[in-house]
Amino acid sequence: MLKFIGTALGVAAVIYLIFLGYAYIFQSRMVYVPHQELVTSPQEIGLDFLEVFLNTQDEKRIHGWFVPAKEEKGVVLFCHGNAGNISHRLTTLEFLHALDMSVFIFDYRGFGKSSGSPDEEGTYLDVHTAWNYLTREKGYDPGEIFVMGRSLGGAVAAELAVHQKPAGVILESTFLSVPEL
Repeated sequence: MLKFIGTALGVAAVIYLIFLGYAYIFQSRMVYVPHQELVTSPQEIGLDFLEVFLNTQDEKRIHGWFVPAKEEKGVVLFCHGNAGNISHRLTTLEFLHALDMSVFIFDYRGFGKSSGSPDEEGTYLDVHTAWNYLTREKGYDPGEIFVMGRSLGGAVAAELAVHQKPAGVILESTFLSVPEL
């Protein structure tokens, strides 16, 4: 009986180690679910927008849309979740636009028209590149920029806010840690 229990525990330990190895090797694919094809644009809901391509510090190219408000009260830098791409976020663009907020929404590397493959460090470089676009190229003062993150984008927005001083940070449906997911 003890031999059987020992064998069963050994098999269970091997299976568990294989699972951990699989999870480690493919962790990026389990966290990031990028879609390359853009299914629509802000123009479809009557919003003017500027298509933007930016080069990151590590020479990736990220894609985004700048959607200006007519009577602007500020600007939102929007960090989306782990799946889809910016074309799946038109409801949010429409909502923020109705609040007279301009919006810059961008795709992380590997999503939509952005080059590269998604990973944690890359998403942080991507959001800093988006921040620099708003502050350097568009001329926004940090006190005019609200950083909004949904789901996985909440971690990206929070990381940016640690290093910059935005007007505010909005976290929606985010998580405290990957194990809690």
